[in-house]
Amino acid sequence: MNLEYLQEYEVTVKGGATGIGGNFGNISGITLDADYVWSFTTGEPKMVAYSPAPTDVTSPVVDPAAKITVEMNFRPNQATINNGISIKDSSGNNVHILMR
Repeated sequence: MNLEYLQEYEVTVKGGATGIGGNFGNISGITLDADYVWSFTTGEPKMVAYSPAPTDVTSPVVDPAAKITVEMNFRPNQATINNGISIKDSSGNNVHILMR
């Protein structure tokens, strides 16, 4: 099941659900007396980290062999992300990249 971003969801565990034994202790036979309900809202998709860091006075150059990484708070669709990230040289020309 994939949840949508920026949506509110409600979860209900119906009363009458019973416990089972196992690694978490013997809760066999214990019954949930009433429905247990809670809700939550999913967050907005966003980029949370990347490297190399932007160049500045303290870090004016990046090793040409450096890996470029982008971390997002969601698993992107490979078909759409390949067209959504680009690298350009200082003349504005696209640089071929291999997505993994």
